[in-house]
Amino acid sequence: MAVTTVHLNDSDLVEDLMDRLRNSGCDVTRVDPQTVAIRSGWPPEDDAAFYELDGFLRAFEALHPGTRATRV
Repeated sequence: MAVTTVHLNDSDLVEDLMDRLRNSGCDVTRVDPQTVAIRSGWPPEDDAAFYELDGFLRAFEALHPGTRATRV
């Protein structure tokens, strides 16, 4: 299971992002006020898990206009 770190530009939304990722089968821990470490629950075949996470993050941004979730 690969670990990916994501930085969110709005610390008020980090808990929401963490809850949504957990509901999708990911193991998520908060690294600092605006950063989370994600162990994907999606299958790591090829780059599928990264594409799934990117799509998830873009959908999260669409739900929260002005929010930016960046993989670091």
